[in-house]
Amino acid sequence: MLSCICLDLYEIDEPEKLNSSECYTSAGHLFLFSSESRLSHFLQQNSMKRDESLIHLVLLFQSLSLGEHFTDYGFMTKCGNYALYTEEVSIFHMKSGHTDDVEMFLQQFDEHKVAAVNLPPVQYVCSRNDEELIRRTAEAYRLVIAFISYN
Repeated sequence: MLSCICLDLYEIDEPEKLNSSECYTSAGHLFLFSSESRLSHFLQQNSMKRDESLIHLVLLFQSLSLGEHFTDYGFMTKCGNYALYTEEVSIFHMKSGHTDDVEMFLQQFDEHKVAAVNLPPVQYVCSRNDEELIRRTAEAYRLVIAFISYN
C-alpha cells in the first residue's frame, strides 16, 4: 500500500497533452503523485494554479479483491494499480473470533464490501459511512476487529 496525492483535472479537455513526467501514474483525468514536491513541479510545468478542491489523498494497491462498491470509492490506474480515496474508506482486519462466526460476518459484510487486501492478515475495505455498522455487526458475531489508521 502506497499513499499518493491525486489531482482531478476533470475540466481539462485533453489531459494526455499535459507534461506528466512528475506523475507517478494516472487514470484518465486523474493524476497521481508520490509527493507534494512532484505535484508542485507538475503544476509549475503546466502553468497551473493549485486548487485544493481538486486534490485528494489516495491509497494505492497492486492487488485487491474488489467488491461491488469499489468504483464508488476508487479507480484503477493506467498501470493496473487500484486507488482508493482515503477520505471515503475505512480499512479493518480480524483480530479474533470463531471460524463459523467469521464466515457468517463476512457473508453479511459482502453487501458493504468495497475491497479486500488478500495479504496476511487479510484487510477489508468499507465505506467510512458503514464503519459503525461494521463494528456493531462484528460485535454481534462476537468478533474482535481493528480499524487501521493510514492517514
